[in-house]
Amino acid sequence: MTEPSTTRRRTHAPPAVRREQILAAARKAFAAKGYHAATMDDVVAASGLSKGSLYWHFRSKEDLLLALADVFAEGVFAAWDAQDRLGLPVLAALRRHGDTAIAALAGERDLSRAYLELLSVPAARERLALVYERTRVHLAREIERGVQSGELVPVAADVAAGLLVGAVEGVLLQFFMDPEFDARRSWEEGWSIFVRGLSA
Repeated sequence: MTEPSTTRRRTHAPPAVRREQILAAARKAFAAKGYHAATMDDVVAASGLSKGSLYWHFRSKEDLLLALADVFAEGVFAAWDAQDRLGLPVLAALRRHGDTAIAALAGERDLSRAYLELLSVPAARERLALVYERTRVHLAREIERGVQSGELVPVAADVAAGLLVGAVEGVLLQFFMDPEFDARRSWEEGWSIFVRGLSA
């Protein structure tokens, strides 16, 4: 008499879980080799999934790059929205926004090569331009609120927002290129200069 065979039932993770698993693998592959050198096979190997499963969720390596950029940007914007709901004074709110962006990107040094390669991918460059635009609009709205309330000196809000974005990006670019550069200290000192120029 033979014992009844037992078969292991295959479990299928929800699509959202699989996407996160694949994006984590792509992040690992891009960090190790850079975006251009990494291949979809590298992502498959890092994910532990089949190639078919990978392509079911993402059609190309470019799709993976764009998805990673979107996840990162939405995380920062969600944090900013939560900070806005605190009703902080404008300068305190802007400082928190800058702190959030610096902390988020400074924590991604292993992805610095892939980050710098964004500019060489047309679709990613277009996506990044939209992120910059959304960032400037958000910051300009806060700056205009400060001007209207008298907390800030009269200033072109869109110009000030662009300069603030440039300051953060400049700090981070130096951080990515120079391992000895202290991004957080540079941001803190730079912010004090920015405040002196804006404070009423």
